[in-house]
Amino acid sequence: MNKRRILIIFLVWTALAFGAMSLFPFLHRPRFTEKQWLQLKPGMSEEEVTAILGCPSGDYTGGKGMYLFFIDDCPVSFVRSHYEKSWCGHHGAIGLVFDNEGKLRRADYFPVLDPPPTFWEKLKGWLSFEMFR
Repeated sequence: MNKRRILIIFLVWTALAFGAMSLFPFLHRPRFTEKQWLQLKPGMSEEEVTAILGCPSGDYTGGKGMYLFFIDDCPVSFVRSHYEKSWCGHHGAIGLVFDNEGKLRRADYFPVLDPPPTFWEKLKGWLSFEMFR
């Protein structure tokens, strides 16, 4: 009976662990970073750009992104209206201009003004224990 109980507990914990790990791909939100932007080169096709950025162009912030533009801030709508294609996320935005042949002519990167909190910062906020302050 004792071995059987240990085996059942082990199997339940294993199932829970695998179940939790299977949720991680769904928690991923696109991140558009300076590192990705530096990989974009003039002459690339939109398909090559999409492969580097990991998803089609679009606003992945729900219209709530604010980015640094020179010395001022700009909303998602600015980035989307000034570039043929744009990728707007919670970590930055990338705006692209293509030539008549569909090849990349120019790529601009806009860092986000207020980066989203990390997992640990969210956890501290949820728990809000005195020991975390």
